[in-house]
Amino acid sequence: MAIFIPKHKALVFQGTYIAEHIIAKGTKDKITAPYDIKTLEELSGPEKAPGTFAKLLLMEGTGLNRLRHYRICLQDDEILRVLYDNKDIDMLAFIVYILTHELIHIQRFFSGKADFSESNQNEEEIYVDNLTRVLLAKHSTIGIKKIFNVLDKIPPPPLYECKILIDNGGSINAYL
Repeated sequence: MAIFIPKHKALVFQGTYIAEHIIAKGTKDKITAPYDIKTLEELSGPEKAPGTFAKLLLMEGTGLNRLRHYRICLQDDEILRVLYDNKDIDMLAFIVYILTHELIHIQRFFSGKADFSESNQNEEEIYVDNLTRVLLAKHSTIGIKKIFNVLDKIPPPPLYECKILIDNGGSINAYL
């Protein structure tokens, strides 16, 4: 199982900044929802999602800390596998694609434009994938066309069940 090393994690940090900028510029709306990002070595149990690049959870604290926030769970091994199999893809551009997709979900759920517990996720996934591609195509992200070409050849993973409660109170909803 491959995991991100420090230089990869630095690209995740940089990619987050770029993805937030692209979304804010493209939608005229900044990401205001609380969220965090974890990589594979920080994930446990239901946060892991073989066959996907990222998994989005809605987390709810326990006890006095009842703050709800979103968690993007990056699946390092799947991301690194695609990069290994497609050496012409730039890792930063791929991370920007993944994070842009997940942050659009977060923005839509947080603003009420989409329902986190909605039973028909196919429509949400199609909408977010199309919006991600449009926003990235409008910005000169290096290598994004190569990423689109590769992604168009990969079969999408099956959607998760609409809402699966996990031990820490979060729920699974979106995937990439």
